This record gives sequence, structure tokens and C-alpha cells, in this order.
Amino acid sequence: MQTKYWQQMLKYKFNTKTTNHKSNLSYKPSRWSSYLFNVRTSGYSRLNQSIDRLSACMRSAWYKSGLNFDPNRSKIEDAARLSKMFSSELFAKLYETPEELENQTEWSKQAHEQIENVLEFQSIKELVDNDADFAAYATAKLINDASMDIANFYIQSMIPKERQQRMNIDTDAINESLRSSISKSCEKLKDDLQSIAKSLKPFGWSQKDSSSNSYGSTDKQQIMNQLKDSPLFKRVVDMIGRMMENIDSLPAISKKVKEEIYDVGFGDDINMALSSETMMLSSPETEDIFYMKYLDRDLMQLETRGLEKIGRGNVFALIDQSGSMSGPYSDMAKCIAGAMAITCRNNNRLFKGVLFDNRINEVIDIDNSADSDLKILKMIESFSGGGTNFDKPLNYAINNGAFEKKADIVLITDGMCSMFEKTYNDLILAKEKGLRIFTITIGCVVNQQLKSLSDYTIDIASMDEETLYNSMAKMVRESCEIQ
Repeated sequence: MQTKYWQQMLKYKFNTKTTNHKSNLSYKPSRWSSYLFNVRTSGYSRLNQSIDRLSACMRSAWYKSGLNFDPNRSKIEDAARLSKMFSSELFAKLYETPEELENQTEWSKQAHEQIENVLEFQSIKELVDNDADFAAYATAKLINDASMDIANFYIQSMIPKERQQRMNIDTDAINESLRSSISKSCEKLKDDLQSIAKSLKPFGWSQKDSSSNSYGSTDKQQIMNQLKDSPLFKRVVDMIGRMMENIDSLPAISKKVKEEIYDVGFGDDINMALSSETMMLSSPETEDIFYMKYLDRDLMQLETRGLEKIGRGNVFALIDQSGSMSGPYSDMAKCIAGAMAITCRNNNRLFKGVLFDNRINEVIDIDNSADSDLKILKMIESFSGGGTNFDKPLNYAINNGAFEKKADIVLITDGMCSMFEKTYNDLILAKEKGLRIFTITIGCVVNQQLKSLSDYTIDIASMDEETLYNSMAKMVRESCEIQ
């Protein structure tokens, strides 16, 4: 995936190797910054919408100013190009420290100076912290909120000084209006960026993750927009974040292995080194001896044979989407499924989200591929609303890997129904090969048929919030990590 985007970057650098930076307004963004900006303005993105708004404001201000009979009419035809150039420079100022041009366009120079003078703008740059997606998000917000004020700087530059006086144009008021718009926008941006950064944490994204800046990262942008636009989605994502924090706080599970210590040999495996060797690190006089032996692969260490991790197979999350699974019940089911998917991905186990009511609505496979986060988002957003039928999702699991390599099935439901005898017997056979079944109910009682198959059953409806998250964290860890 990353190779594809590096190829795009090389192609971009080749196509722009003769770029004349005089076409810029006030700053000279690096080619890397320009590439990241162009990727994030492909299609109809939030940033593109803000650029279009700035262009429209330039045109509107131009007509309102009475310049429609001015011989410089052709200049306004460049509104779209100038809007994108100004936005690109603002993006660069948030993402990096671009070089100033010697011959700056006056209106752009003045607008950038007024933005720089806003104290809150510097705090936004610190929050962006060299993250291209955060820079794009912040640029879109600032351009959208201050588009009319930026347009006024442009229009003012087209009006001769004498005419400005006759029109009673107040330059100080224009400056103050832009600073005020940027300041108010930054106050809201600060809360947004901090909230989004916290919500993105369970997906494994951080602003220090270079991969988020090395290509388009469209899935990250899509989730950022969803977090902004959908309070319901954000609530579930934040629930997943809390669940992952609980999971991470649990004691680490020791990985069971088939191994036998049979001899003492020599090598450079510090984990297997004898304590008499590692003790040399405790004294400056012997520390160098330890490193010399390490480099010469001459540390005395335990030798093992038959080393083999006992892994597990696929995880099937059977998620009830019947009509009664709505509101808080639905949110908790999505939270558990999302935490399971992330934990499986982090442990290189294939997660199969089977969304069902009285039929199988969709199966979402999630592994550690580049689009895994978008698939988790899709699963969180999905909802159906029919009746309940256990046979179809259970049979799907039976026919798609439940018999192989010690799979795990996690059933999340708020209703109980019986299953066919064949389904029941097939599950018994699968359990003999290592299958485990975890049943999570929401306000209902597990029937005897399913209870006899389940290794773990729990009803979460009557739990208080803290007990709920702690119990589910343990269940997710138990069912999804490699034992």
C-alpha cells in the first residue's frame, strides 16, 4: 500500500520539478507539503468545500465592491486558483515552516500576518504536530470560518488608495475582523482536535505515526469527519476507546508455548542469557565484558527445542441486529465488536463480524490490512432491524473455519431462540477440536441448549458501568488474544 503512494509522490515530484514558485502568493511550501495538500483536496473533501467557499466569497465581495466595471475584471476569474494557493500556504504553515518568498503578494502577505498575530493560531499549530490530516482538518475549518474576511483582503488590494478613501474602507476594521474570526475558529478547533486525537487512539493512529503522513490516509480523514458530523458514531468510538484502555490495563497474558530447555549454549539472545551473564551489566567494570560477549555471540544462554506457540484460529463475532437491539443495547454491542476487531487485528487474528437478524445481513472480514479501520467503521455504522435467528450465523461460522485451528465464537444478543439439532451437534464436534463459545446477553436468559455449549456466558444489562467495562475487557482479551 505504501509503495503505491511513494510511486505517486515520485511522479508528483517529476511533474513539478520545473515548478515556478513565483506562482505562489507569499510562501513556498515544500514539494512534500504540496503533495500532501493535493492528495487531501482530491475529490469532494471537507477542505475542498472550504476552498470553494473562499472562492465564492471572493467573487461575491468583488461584485459588492462595485468593481464589476473595472478593467481588472479578469483578475476575479482567478478566484478559484488563488483560493487554493492561499489554502495550500495556510496548510503548509500548520504542517511545517515554509520559506517566505522575496516578492510576496501584498494581500496574501497581510492576511497571513494577521493570522500569525492570533495567539490561538500558534496553539493550533502545536496540536497539529506535523500531522497532515490534522493540518488539513484545521485548514478547512479556518478557511471556512474566515473566508469572507480573507476575501476582503483580496478585494481591498484591487481598489486604488484614493478610491478606498472615497468608499470609506476601514483597513483596521478589516484586520480586526480577520483576527477575530481566526481566534474564534481556533478556540473551537482546539476542542475538536483534542477530542478527535483521543477518539482515534483505539485505532492505533497517532500524530507521530509517519505512515499517516506518507500517503493519502483517506480512511483516517473519513473517520475524522464522521467523528465531527455524527455524535452517535463518536459516542460508540469513545466507548471503544474506554474499552481498549481497560483491556490495556489488564495484566499481560503469558503466551503458552510447547518448549523444552535441554542444554546451556552460547549466543546473543539476552532473554535466554544466564543470570550470571546479565549480572555483568550491574557494574561499570564488567559492563564492557558483557557487550563484548554479546557482539561475539558468546553469552552463556539456555537452549530450547520444540519451540512452538499455541495459536488460535479465526474469531467470529455474531452480532444481533434485530429490531430490539437499538439505542444503548446497540451501542454496547458495537462497542464490544469494535474492541474485539481492534484486539484481533493487533494480534494478527482474522476477525469475522457476522451481522444478523433473521438472516445474515453482512460479513465483514477484518485483519491487519490498510483498510481495516474503514471496515471497523462500517461495522459500527451498520444496523438492520428484523427478527432473530441463531442457526444462520452459527452455521456460517461452522462452514467457514470454526472447525479449524481452535476458533472462537462470540455471540452478542438481546434475545434467545433455539437452534436446529444439526447445528447443535456440529458445534459439539467443533468444540472437540478446540472451538470456544462466548455468549453475551443483554437483558435475557441463556437457554439450556446454548448454555451447555458456552464456555463463558454473561448478561450485561444489570451491570453498573464500571463493572460492565471491566468484565467486557476481560472477555475481549480472553477471546481475541493469542493464548
